[in-house]
Amino acid sequence: MVRWLSYINTVLHHLSSTARKEPMVLWLSYINTVRHQLSCTARKEPMVRWLSYINTVLHQLSCTARKEPMVLWLSYINTVRHQLSCTARKEPMVRWLSYINSVLHQLSCTAREEPMVRWLSYINSVLHQLSCTTREEPMVRWLSYINSVLHQLSCTAREEHMVRWLSYINSVLHQLSCTARKEHMVRWLSYINSVLHQLSCTAREEHMVRWLSYINTVRHQLSCTAREEPMVRWLSYMNTVLHQLSCTARKSIWFGGCHTCTTREEPLVR
Repeated sequence: MVRWLSYINTVLHHLSSTARKEPMVLWLSYINTVRHQLSCTARKEPMVRWLSYINTVLHQLSCTARKEPMVLWLSYINTVRHQLSCTARKEPMVRWLSYINSVLHQLSCTAREEPMVRWLSYINSVLHQLSCTTREEPMVRWLSYINSVLHQLSCTAREEHMVRWLSYINSVLHQLSCTARKEHMVRWLSYINSVLHQLSCTAREEHMVRWLSYINTVRHQLSCTAREEPMVRWLSYMNTVLHQLSCTARKSIWFGGCHTCTTREEPLVR
């Protein structure tokens, strides 16, 4: 794993050096944060072939993303898909691989002109495909919840520009790297709490009617799909977090600057 981490550091350093003036600087920052999280959470993983796949992905990214038009990105994704099918065919994750293959095929077909609307539609299709290909897995209810979340997101963020979305993801991943390094559930809950708190600070000036509707849908879906799960405390925690978020972010702008967060409870918009 030491060599793997050293390689990722080299690749990401090279990528950040060759694409500094590109419009995807925030994306590079996001990858950098992902790299840090990977180094903390994947040290004992037995998925050698999956790591080999990531190795090829990052190598391909460094070669194809220098001028960063969407055409090169799509070419990279096609290479990723081909590499995945070649390196992980004998893994026990056959259904997962089939899902990823379908996802990447869908991306290459739907994202060529890449306005935010098509990207969100792609995410929705991805999650729908996931729910179709892994129905017999133990995480069916969780996948159904994610599908509802992403579907609602596609309805609420259609007018957002990709840069703001990437900035948000960057903040979330940075928070993850700080709060969830040892992957215990308590630290994970603390991470989500920090993320949602940060969201309420950075989205203060946004028109949040659609976002509040999304939160209500998420909370309702979560309570309906996971009632019998052993994560009752987790559901109670998420319910509290989402209620707090809906109270503090009513008049917020989704991707505005982060100001001092002052909690002000207001009636939940239904």
